[in-house]
Amino acid sequence: MALHAFRLGCNPVEMPMRFQHFEVLTKPDGSPWVLGRSTLGTTYKARDTNLRSDVALKVLALDGDPTIHEAFLKDARAAAALRHTNVASIYHLGELDGTCFYAMEFVEGRPLAARLLDTEKIPLTQAVEIALQISRALAAASRQNLIHRDINPSNILLVRDDDGRTIVKMIDFGLARVAPVPDTAGSPDYTSPELLRGGPIDIRSDIYSLGATLFHMLTGHPPVVADPVSITGLDDAPADVRSLVKRMLASDPAARPQTPTALRIELEACLGAATVIPPAAPPPSRPNAPPRSWPVVPIAVAALIGVGVAGWFFWKMSMVTVPVEFAAPVVPPPASPPSPTPAAPTVELVLGPFDSLMAKEHYAEALSLALNAGAEFSSLDLPRQKMEMVAALLRSNAFVMTPAKFQPLRPALEAAAGKDVVSAQVLLGEQLRESEPVTALRWFQAAARNSQTEAMTQTGLMLANGKGVPSPDPALAAQWFEKAAEAGDTDAMTALAECLIHGKGVEKNPDRAAGLLHAAIAFDHPLAFNLLGDLYHRGVGVPKDEAEALRLFTRGSELGSGDATANLGLLYLRGEGVPKNPSKAAAIWKTGAERGFAACMLNFAKALASGAGVPVNEPEARKWFVEAARAGKPEAIAWCQKNRVPFQ
Repeated sequence: MALHAFRLGCNPVEMPMRFQHFEVLTKPDGSPWVLGRSTLGTTYKARDTNLRSDVALKVLALDGDPTIHEAFLKDARAAAALRHTNVASIYHLGELDGTCFYAMEFVEGRPLAARLLDTEKIPLTQAVEIALQISRALAAASRQNLIHRDINPSNILLVRDDDGRTIVKMIDFGLARVAPVPDTAGSPDYTSPELLRGGPIDIRSDIYSLGATLFHMLTGHPPVVADPVSITGLDDAPADVRSLVKRMLASDPAARPQTPTALRIELEACLGAATVIPPAAPPPSRPNAPPRSWPVVPIAVAALIGVGVAGWFFWKMSMVTVPVEFAAPVVPPPASPPSPTPAAPTVELVLGPFDSLMAKEHYAEALSLALNAGAEFSSLDLPRQKMEMVAALLRSNAFVMTPAKFQPLRPALEAAAGKDVVSAQVLLGEQLRESEPVTALRWFQAAARNSQTEAMTQTGLMLANGKGVPSPDPALAAQWFEKAAEAGDTDAMTALAECLIHGKGVEKNPDRAAGLLHAAIAFDHPLAFNLLGDLYHRGVGVPKDEAEALRLFTRGSELGSGDATANLGLLYLRGEGVPKNPSKAAAIWKTGAERGFAACMLNFAKALASGAGVPVNEPEARKWFVEAARAGKPEAIAWCQKNRVPFQ
């Protein structure tokens, strides 16, 4: 295997021309075909010799830190599960002699950064359309709990499709955190304040970075880092665009659009407003023009223009030789000007108060306004976009819904949901799940039929648990889990895996269940860690591995799984995969019980009753049996009934 010294980032390393079945292509001068460089690594154009197709091969410049190596593997697996029109898909993840690499879709496109160097500014509608496509990619990523971390013009490729339309492709999804130093392409100009501080981040960090990128497209330069960020330079942009960019760049994540879906709806509204063709203006009047007392003269002159020189001569001679007495012209009285026809209302005019109502948090009125506009302009999509905007905000973390807030909103939400506003359908399902399960299920099913993956999963859970239906329907529940899992919903993957493990509504298939759970733990799904840990503990669907079970239960417990915490204690109680330590088991259960984990309440109660790892303490045991019974644990309920201990 021929070796060549290439530069990855700033450090020369020996790199083979071939990585497994991927062969790095060379230019006519024999140099490797480099597509791009960053501190994360170098991207080459390469050939997949198995499929005989071109790929973009990213070779990572990671140091020897095993923590960074593990983070890369986790993030790359998560990114590989993301499939979306606006994301360059990852096809293969590999490692050769300690060097990590991955192959992704080869895109014949141009980085947005290069386009900005050529044109400085991007036209308004094009810039908003680019941001809109990115928001759709972020929505797909958010459903899988994936954050890009480094949205900037260098990670955005612009591709022309066969119809000449611009398609956005994003690269390096979720991999920026393993870069050894901040990427020079992804400078602080585009990085959210919370990420610069090294604090915890969520998808709202990506929304900030997208706001900075949109600002750059519209002004020709990135925003100046400040608190608050100045939007000077956007004076020529419409008011709704200026307002949106300002909120996207808010230092406080809570002041930004809270979800990619909410952002998408606002961008669609901005794009719709920017592409409305204004009505033609009337021809300008002539101010200060003298009044015409001889209206017949222009007509005579116009008639003479076409008669030629002879005609003009004859007319002139007639005037000289044949004097004519002209009577004073009869000028008719000026007609009264017609009454102006009132302008037909436009959808923008009807929706005029919408932004003000939203700013004042009058959400019911804003929703009703959009509903009325939708009834009047049924062929237009803008009213529906406004309804989605309101419902998405009400579902977001920025709004804490309470029964007192929900009831005044319910009529308008139900009217919007009846118009297939998906966010309203899901919100109604969430709010009515416990109090009106039949109605909640109906709205979840409506949203699920509109391809909303969360609603598919919630529909499956309600059917599996017999909520909103006369009896549980595990087979139909599994079908909904299957659809949502195919769309990448990790809750659905985990629920479907549980069905496959126990044969609920489907034939048992622990091998497939293990595969689904491995995909779900890539997104840190706590319940998936517990279920997969149990499979490794029992050797079902995977080889028996107590050490792996211990690792999975531990991580699941850290992520908040009560069952994983209870199972972790059992390993210490029995000495499986760890030295036997009943005291540690009891301590784990005590901590879990205090955190409200029902399974830990039951196990701690049993430990207190039997003296396993703790001294026998019947009053304390009784207390935790009651708490576990109130949490719905059947064994605790049975204990309370047997010992005649009230718990309700």
